[in-house]
Amino acid sequence: MSQQGDKPTWPVGVAMVALIVSVIFLCSGLFRQPWSDEVDCGGKTMEPGDTCVSSRGGSQSYDERVEVRENGTWMLILGLVGVGGSILFFAAAGRRGDGEDTRSE
Repeated sequence: MSQQGDKPTWPVGVAMVALIVSVIFLCSGLFRQPWSDEVDCGGKTMEPGDTCVSSRGGSQSYDERVEVRENGTWMLILGLVGVGGSILFFAAAGRRGDGEDTRSE
């Protein structure tokens, strides 16, 4: 365990990694989350039973498009929770100061 004086530095490193991963989840969730209730394909509204064919050769059914949308919602939630938790961790660590014992005996 790496230490700086008597203060361990690994919790800050873990929190930084958690923050980075959370931001990735947050961004991915934002890009996957449509801001309307309609399922679309290239700007056209899909209905159950429709298939979306990509110009790159892939295709997705209506149900697959709905699933991608739901995954985006979970990624967004996980990202927000992770970013919030990391901010709280850093705020608590900042209040402790530089790790010196300031209690009076």
